[in-house]
Amino acid sequence: SSMGNVTFSDRTYAKAKLNVNLLQDEILFVDENNALCPIRDQNSIQYAAIGKDLFFKTNKGLIQVIANVNEVQLGISRKFKTKNTESTGAYGMSNSTSSTTQYSAFIIDGQKSTPTLSQLTINQKVELSYSEQFYLIKNGKYTYISGVKPFSKIFGIDKKELETYSIQENIDLNSRDGLLKLFNYCNSK
Repeated sequence: SSMGNVTFSDRTYAKAKLNVNLLQDEILFVDENNALCPIRDQNSIQYAAIGKDLFFKTNKGLIQVIANVNEVQLGISRKFKTKNTESTGAYGMSNSTSSTTQYSAFIIDGQKSTPTLSQLTINQKVELSYSEQFYLIKNGKYTYISGVKPFSKIFGIDKKELETYSIQENIDLNSRDGLLKLFNYCNSK
């Protein structure tokens, strides 16, 4: 937890110790008892600055800014999903036949959500999957990155030039490091 500011869609803001819950894609505050509590109306959050990190609350989930040059930002959205949950049977052994429950999501406060730890019992094993999605952010628009085309469009650089550069530099367009390298190249043009 770090000190931070939350700015809401009505331009009001609050300052508090903040944290992020990636499982549920929500911004948390630390109350007077040092408990992590979700901010009540997550949908009214525009963005949160937590320590040195900036998170935009979008309909695509939380997007963390990982690079910022001029008016363009490179953002990452991290997703954790519950693959399955197994109950523990006799002698602490995983028992997929005794009340195995498959969770894809819960509906909480009208929002699709993965289970929280408080919804799991002590004898359950949870498997999570993790994925990352990357976005270029300009003027409040979030453009999903799938290849060099979004870079070409936003930076006004020929697509063929970006493809050639990516091949020459062996850039992995699905990795943070690769996209940072391409982002920096585009900003140097």
